Amino acid sequence: MNDSIEPATPDRDSKTLLHLPALVAEVEAKGSTIAAYREALAQGRTAIDALFQQNIPASELLAWQSAVSDALIVHLWERHIPLAASESLALLAVGGYGRSELHPNSDIDILILTADDYTAADEDIAAFVTALWDTGLDIGHSVRDIPRSVHEAIADVTVVTNLLQSRLLVGCEALYNKLKDSISPDKVWDVADFFVAKRDEQASRHVKFHGTAYRLEPNLKESPGGLRDIQTIEWLVIRLYGSNNLSSLVTEGYLTTPELAELTEGRDHLWRIRYLLHIKSGRKEDRLLFDYQRELAEDFGYQQEGNEAVEQFMQLYYRTVTKVERLNGMLLQLFEDKLLNDPSSLPTIPVNKRFQITNSYLQVTGDTVFKDYPPAILEMFQVFASSEDIKGIGATTLRLLSSHLHLIDKRFRNELIPRDLFLQLFREPQKITRKLRLMNRYGVLATYLPEFEKIVGRMQYDLFHIYTVDEHTLMVIRNLRRFALSRHNDEYPQCSHIMQQHIDKPELLYLIGLFHDIAKGRDGDHSVLGAEDAEQFCNHHGLTPVDTKLVTWTIRHHLAMSTTAQRKDISDPEIVSEFAHFVGSLRYLNYLYLLTVADIRGTNPELWNSWKSNLLLQLYSNTELALKRGLDNPIDKQEIIDERKLEARKLMSSHASIDKISNTTIDDIWHDCDENYFLQYSADEICWHTTSIAKHNSTDTLVELRREAQRGSTEIFIYVTDYDQIFVDIATSLEKLGLTVVSADILSSRQGKTLNTFYVLDKDGETIGDHARLEHIHTVLMEALTTKSDLHTPKQIPAPRRLRHFEFDPIIEFDNTVSNDYTSLFIKAIDRPGLLSAIGYSFAEKNIRVASANITTLGETAEDAFHIQNLDRTKVIDEQKIKSLHDSLLQHIEG
Repeated sequence: MNDSIEPATPDRDSKTLLHLPALVAEVEAKGSTIAAYREALAQGRTAIDALFQQNIPASELLAWQSAVSDALIVHLWERHIPLAASESLALLAVGGYGRSELHPNSDIDILILTADDYTAADEDIAAFVTALWDTGLDIGHSVRDIPRSVHEAIADVTVVTNLLQSRLLVGCEALYNKLKDSISPDKVWDVADFFVAKRDEQASRHVKFHGTAYRLEPNLKESPGGLRDIQTIEWLVIRLYGSNNLSSLVTEGYLTTPELAELTEGRDHLWRIRYLLHIKSGRKEDRLLFDYQRELAEDFGYQQEGNEAVEQFMQLYYRTVTKVERLNGMLLQLFEDKLLNDPSSLPTIPVNKRFQITNSYLQVTGDTVFKDYPPAILEMFQVFASSEDIKGIGATTLRLLSSHLHLIDKRFRNELIPRDLFLQLFREPQKITRKLRLMNRYGVLATYLPEFEKIVGRMQYDLFHIYTVDEHTLMVIRNLRRFALSRHNDEYPQCSHIMQQHIDKPELLYLIGLFHDIAKGRDGDHSVLGAEDAEQFCNHHGLTPVDTKLVTWTIRHHLAMSTTAQRKDISDPEIVSEFAHFVGSLRYLNYLYLLTVADIRGTNPELWNSWKSNLLLQLYSNTELALKRGLDNPIDKQEIIDERKLEARKLMSSHASIDKISNTTIDDIWHDCDENYFLQYSADEICWHTTSIAKHNSTDTLVELRREAQRGSTEIFIYVTDYDQIFVDIATSLEKLGLTVVSADILSSRQGKTLNTFYVLDKDGETIGDHARLEHIHTVLMEALTTKSDLHTPKQIPAPRRLRHFEFDPIIEFDNTVSNDYTSLFIKAIDRPGLLSAIGYSFAEKNIRVASANITTLGETAEDAFHIQNLDRTKVIDEQKIKSLHDSLLQHIEG
């Protein structure tokens, strides 16, 4: 128990704010009515909020919040609890309120402690608690005697934690002191057990919050490096030393004075954000939601245009929690050594003359190691990775590292040994992710690579990138490394095969991952600037011209493969041939493909799905084939068509489940399809379509579904007489069904039929496996296609909360150079419910037919490519019609 916790006493002269006795006297003058208490509470909080605008330290604001609550709660107690009864009762502030760290809308936790022989009626206590609620105080209360308190404290570490931070507000001091004695470490939760419980509690919390603070909408309190991590240290200090003063960490030798300042500055900054967040939200809100980030950035003085202000505000937040997380980890390790281990009795295993292992932690052999041999800073991470038995770097060594980071200067970077050591970190990939994470956390990576320092904690204000740039970079390298490990072969077999069989120098791929986004946030194209940074690095570190060219080319074009797969018709041999010429060799294709997969997965794993995987694999496979044939020997369209027809016939004749179809019937169906049909669809799909059409009368509306197509999605095939607004009817129906359209192929037959294939995923991003769900989809689509309705202006469905805070002007681009048959249209817009049907409405309104479409959702944005024509199947070349369509699309996309 903490004897030093006293009632809240703000440092600032109370006359600068309000005089608490006068505040209470005013309540009494107004008859001590509930209205008077509510008015006093509002008056006090308003005055404190005014101090926030004067940049008064957050610690004082929290103490003032606690002091105002103290004054009113004690006055209500004295009005409701008879004096005689109060001799057997004690009113305690516990938890954050007990620490006098009350935010504007925080819970106010109290414990009414009763004597063991207390027999008075509960009516007075109930009336007191009711009055607190009526006053507007968000009270969390419990009523217990000491035996019950001790019993619950033994059973639950969170209970004893709350009691550790308690302070007496009013009532029997002897009773309070008896409670303190009853839960002392020698009676319940000894210091070592308490430490283990709080350490494990924190580890579980970090797992719950994904083990990283680098999320788009982080939790100020619970995320790694957040306020709860600081409180964990405070709780341990209280249990160890009976004091909630963090300065004990310095006097007891756990922290240096600068480290303590760093910890308290981090806490104060997080306090200040949380305080303002409570005011802005009007509730106990600990999540830095998009709803408030831009406004908070302005209140903290960031005035840059666009997203720059909020990104700078969030970068400071991320850097703050990184420091807190680093100090928290170091302190927990030091506490563990003190409470669970005796370092002097632990065996020391020498590694070399500079390093040794103690209790599975890597330690320097002396305090002058880094000073005497600066390259040891990089060597340390190489040694760390050399054995799985080393689980971390010792806290004292990390502190020594921090004080010697200045040795990594220009001279250090120019010396041969550090350069070789840095490259060796990538050539010896053991623990590559762990050592790079440690190097980033402790500032080594940013110090050795000044360009990297600029992306540390750098947020990208969108819903696509869920990590900061530095964290994303490390996630990409982690994904690349998993391709190299056979135990992960089942995750992405093709990537694993390429990595393990065809990547001659994996270290180059890791370096590409390190540099691919290193120029984010700078003026200019980050791909070009990053390639320039990488070229300087490669030349400086002695890489061969051949390897340097591979690294820089891949970085410069690291978005090319995903852009081609998502925006172009990759079933078209000409598109594939063009991409093959662009890549130039299988070596370049392999490096680019692996980086692309790792990059997308490392941007937001939740957005990766089987469709994206199959799309990239299709482009890779087609390009690989083109490169193996030779760039001077491109695949002929007719060759592909003949091959697919032959294979489809074999499938139809070999499947026992398929009724035999005559060659004449097959020829009649295929004669109605143009060459684009056979180029866009696989033999398996052609087989499925042909058998489905053959089973139905040609006048029927045909809707067929397959649970899982080869392309990693559920496939919906629609064969129906074409009409002008068919696209908008289908799109509207699919959106009503809650399906995500990942791609669509729309073709017309020579007899006026349209062959539409929509590749869809369910709400969870997976294919649809439930038979009843498939039947429902079939019914809805049949009804829409057989009972055609008039064209109606699409309903404007409100965008989800997370999408409303992004300013993004839709991109609408027309291109008539891609094909002689159609106009290419690319649309990039904020994704929202009803978007696809709104686009379809514009097509129908302006007499445009869709020949094919590639519909892709990337985070919060939709990137859709359409091949469109006039109703007479000619390109849209009339400038006035293009402008009219552009304006209509813009109007309906923006709503």
